[in-house]
Amino acid sequence: MGIRATIYEISPEAYSTAALGDSNFELEGKGRDLDKAWHAIHYLVTGDASLKFLKDGIQLPDVSETVEAHSPQAIAELAQQFTATSADDLLGRYNADDFNIRSIYSGVWDQNEATYLRGHLIRFMEVVRDAAQRGNGILVVLA
Repeated sequence: MGIRATIYEISPEAYSTAALGDSNFELEGKGRDLDKAWHAIHYLVTGDASLKFLKDGIQLPDVSETVEAHSPQAIAELAQQFTATSADDLLGRYNADDFNIRSIYSGVWDQNEATYLRGHLIRFMEVVRDAAQRGNGILVVLA
């Protein structure tokens, strides 16, 4: 089955609640599925191969999955980064051999995987831009 990521927008108030360690808040809209591409997206965006999603998120305690909240400010900064970078620019960093050496989740990578990654990367970039326009953060659920 494997670990998949779903991302949700969260309001600034929900982020503040999460920052206090409380997971009792409303999500904005429906979740967007990044499937198993989440770690590859993280690596393409951040250059960091650690097994997490984005940087500087707040891990919510007392939940059964890995759940991280990312602040509206962090999402606004990421959206700003995306104004100068396209999905194709980020995919230009894709190298199957590098992904395999660094153990980028979810398995054995080949050059054909760029097509798979592209759709999920575009979806992620859209969510980040939309959340930033509304002044929201995001919540990432890895399960």
